[in-house]
Amino acid sequence: MARYHRVIGPLAIFVAAALGTAPVIASAIVRHETLRSMAASASKGVLLLANASGGVLIYSSDIREKNPPLLGTITTGAPRPTGVWVDRHQTLYVVNDDFPNSSISEYKHGSMKPFRTITAGLSSPQHVAVGNDGTVYVDDIGIGTIVLTVYAPGSTTPTQTVNVEAQSGGHQAGGLAFDPNGNLLVATFTEDFGGQGEVFRIDPKTFTVSNLNLQSDQGPAIGTDAAGNLYVAQKHVSPHQILVYPPGKTTPSRSLFNHGYVFGMTVSHNGTVYAPTFQLVTSEFAPGATQPTNEFDPQGGVVDAALASSW
Repeated sequence: MARYHRVIGPLAIFVAAALGTAPVIASAIVRHETLRSMAASASKGVLLLANASGGVLIYSSDIREKNPPLLGTITTGAPRPTGVWVDRHQTLYVVNDDFPNSSISEYKHGSMKPFRTITAGLSSPQHVAVGNDGTVYVDDIGIGTIVLTVYAPGSTTPTQTVNVEAQSGGHQAGGLAFDPNGNLLVATFTEDFGGQGEVFRIDPKTFTVSNLNLQSDQGPAIGTDAAGNLYVAQKHVSPHQILVYPPGKTTPSRSLFNHGYVFGMTVSHNGTVYAPTFQLVTSEFAPGATQPTNEFDPQGGVVDAALASSW
């Protein structure tokens, strides 16, 4: 595919600007793959953060732990992460928007090196999600459209592509999540102030695309909890908010107020929210909280998050 309008994805560009560095900042980062002892954190779980500057950062997911130390960094196979996902088998997937070498790296639980790498069918991948059957979904910014690229379990070549939305009005590919019925949810957003982002539902069997028609401006990050609540970050509002939509509803029931616009987000089964922001802090909300329970400043520019039992 011809490539003339983008070298790295929008999230990586924003982070580079916020850090006051050039997009090549990844080469200036000290790489390391030595884990500190994680015995104390293993029982609490870990938070895996995609650093657009390079690497996946590993922290404790215990929101009671203020200013948690960096426990380790995965660097091999993670040159420019824009999205992370952990599946039900605790396999980690890291999507790298690194044209012309964009990739998806897959890691066995606890490994620091990928066992499989996907490169076919990728242009400017932004986020990744994996179904319970192992199907891999990636939202990709093609030429003039947002494309969902689908890989069958274990495959490194695409089995399906779905045009989600034309990039009219500057729309970009946002986060991915699943609803309680296993349908894939795809967020889009726009850089234009006053532009209206949207969230789409895609049936994994028929690949039919339908608009949820949510009532409010939508941003780049979404997540769901075990009860089926949908969490959607807003972009063009102040103060910045994460809206919570009950199952099947198009109007939010409550808001989480954040200290910056949210890049990416992961939500635990019980509704704990982890949200990296443009202000380079990661906000953590206890279930039901409307203000951050904890905030900390991870190293680098974090743009997405995932949870694992340990690493």
